[in-house]
Amino acid sequence: MEDAKSQIENSIAQVRKRDGSVSNFNRDKILTAIYKAFSASNKPDRKLATELSNGVLTKLVEHGFSATNPPSVESIQDLVESTLIDQGHSDIAKSYILYRHERRKIREEKMKVLNTKRLDSVGKSFDINCLRVLASRYLFRDNKNEIIEKPSELFERVAVLVSISDLIRDNYLFTKDGGMSQNIEEAA
Repeated sequence: MEDAKSQIENSIAQVRKRDGSVSNFNRDKILTAIYKAFSASNKPDRKLATELSNGVLTKLVEHGFSATNPPSVESIQDLVESTLIDQGHSDIAKSYILYRHERRKIREEKMKVLNTKRLDSVGKSFDINCLRVLASRYLFRDNKNEIIEKPSELFERVAVLVSISDLIRDNYLFTKDGGMSQNIEEAA
């Protein structure tokens, strides 16, 4: 059994994310999602969650996913739902489905606030109210008042501006009287 599970796990090396990028497949994320669904329903059972996650891995291979055909996050989540239902845990599946729906609504609302089709890592980590403040006050806009900057770009811009002022005030680099000379060979 352990060899079969390991073989299945090794046959799927990557997963396609919602934004189209590909990252390494991590079976523990499936286990964690199932365990959280059980915990949210006040039925935490790590052993059962592990068995069900193994069932999801088997279904992934049965559905034709492999190293050359990586599953998407959505495909994996769909198989988690069907596995929960097939194994008689429809109440847990219902909680899992509702959770997915809520997360999708939040993602869509964040993308709408930021006027984007993809959320960057900063956009994902902030809640909707923080993003509304960033969008209304701090993100750059074009002449049509459309947002043209991502939250991560905002933080990069601010970091550069702060570091420039720190560099200008650095006594090691600059002196008030301007009497410091630079060795030209060091600069090259």
